Amino acid sequence: MPKTNNHSNDSPSFGELNGYIAPDPANDTIAKLKSSYSLAELMGSGMPDIEYLCFPFIPEGLLMLAGPPKIGKTTLMRQLTLAAASGGNFLGRRCERSRVIFLSLEESAPLMKTKLSGLDLSDLDDESNDITFIFELARGPEGVSHLREILENIPAGTRQLLLIDSLSSFRSPQKGPVNQFAQDYEALTILSSLAKHIPGLSIVVLHHTTKVKNSDPIANISGTHGVSAAIDNFMVLMEDKGFILACGGRMWAEEESRFHLIRRDGGWHLDESEHASFSALTGNQKIILDILGASSEPMTRADISKVSGIKPNHVGNVLNTLRTRGLAVPQKRGAWTLVPPSPVAPQ
Repeated sequence: MPKTNNHSNDSPSFGELNGYIAPDPANDTIAKLKSSYSLAELMGSGMPDIEYLCFPFIPEGLLMLAGPPKIGKTTLMRQLTLAAASGGNFLGRRCERSRVIFLSLEESAPLMKTKLSGLDLSDLDDESNDITFIFELARGPEGVSHLREILENIPAGTRQLLLIDSLSSFRSPQKGPVNQFAQDYEALTILSSLAKHIPGLSIVVLHHTTKVKNSDPIANISGTHGVSAAIDNFMVLMEDKGFILACGGRMWAEEESRFHLIRRDGGWHLDESEHASFSALTGNQKIILDILGASSEPMTRADISKVSGIKPNHVGNVLNTLRTRGLAVPQKRGAWTLVPPSPVAPQ
């Protein structure tokens, strides 16, 4: 019978019951891998949760905004640019103030200036140094190297947003009759690797949809499945009895995923008449707000989970939502409090 580990109590572990022999750390090949963790190490690692520049639309990582030509994708990205740089609202949700790099390979500088002049710039600082527009750059891996150099020169801890308009203009030229899936996947994984290399970086790539309409939004994205396999989240802007922004992906954390948009004042806006529930507080949000309000000390996710019975991961998602709505704020060491009320001016 295989030798088992000695424990201080008499109850065998699950591993012992199944003849498991613990590896010798000095000779364990898996333990030597820099990117490997046991379950206990992973859950106790203290790694930060996924950060959202604008919950739930813009998490860190690689995102794609797709839509037909001339539908208004770049307009939506200009709005995101201004909201992120000022800490303003994007489709009704507050953005974390960020440093923005807009790689505009489809529109010229004069056209960008003209388009921006039609938007509200009043929330930006006078110098607007938090936004940089780049109109020419090398394509493919060489371009990524230039972008990495730019982004790495931004002070550590700064939230960063990189917008690329568009994938077709940025990716390396297609290489003859080779595996199209592999080419599509490679064109985006070099950007995904860039996002992983710089913590807190959100990359949004603009792309086209197919001419054939499909009920599944991700199936409308032009290209092979290599495109959708490489991205973390997607937003597909389409026309279907009005304008719809369909969202999803591995980091999408809301039940609602299709948003009715309207064009007004030169930009896109959430049709609030269609999304009252998106603006209203959910049951779990109300529970967590009540718990934070009743506590005299900041509370961690684990604290809130114990009191509420809500799973810690879901508590984290709810706290991020409350943060974007200006209702809760993180403090030191992962603890949270309610946002203090604004002082009342003396009469």
